[in-house]
Amino acid sequence: KTVHGSIFDYGVSLYSPTIDMKLIFIMLSICVQLGHELEVWDVKGAFLQSPMLTENIHVRINKHLVKYFLHLKPEWREYLLKDGSLMVVVKNAWYGLSAASSLWNIEITNSLKECGYSQHHMVPCLFYKFIHGQYCYIMLHVDDMGVIMPTDGIEKRHVKFVLEKKYGTLD
Repeated sequence: KTVHGSIFDYGVSLYSPTIDMKLIFIMLSICVQLGHELEVWDVKGAFLQSPMLTENIHVRINKHLVKYFLHLKPEWREYLLKDGSLMVVVKNAWYGLSAASSLWNIEITNSLKECGYSQHHMVPCLFYKFIHGQYCYIMLHVDDMGVIMPTDGIEKRHVKFVLEKKYGTLD
């Protein structure tokens, strides 16, 4: 897979664009000028929604956290290491994993493109769509989205429905 020209053949890319504060002010001005609504959506557990692009990524779970895991899955006790920690293979991105933010960005970018949004060629965290004579914008900042859409709510409901079907409730 490629993202912004980075190829994952030579290791994991850590590139993950975030919205610049100057751009936020510009987009807020556009929102007011167009008479659109602004909402901020958060995807709960976003990084966990992102599949790993490589296999056999191992993570050691600290012995102080292992007791909580064993409470949920007592059968894992047999896999404890001598120091009380637990080594696991991760199938999805995990908070704390250096590539998690980048993997989420790939995932959400693909989802927004499936909803008909185009990624700005100079600002990779800005997505736009022209529908029914009006522009709709989505700005990404890690696992949060600033959503600027017309007040009729039609496109907003559509995008939210698609994303919630895939990722669960957006707060």
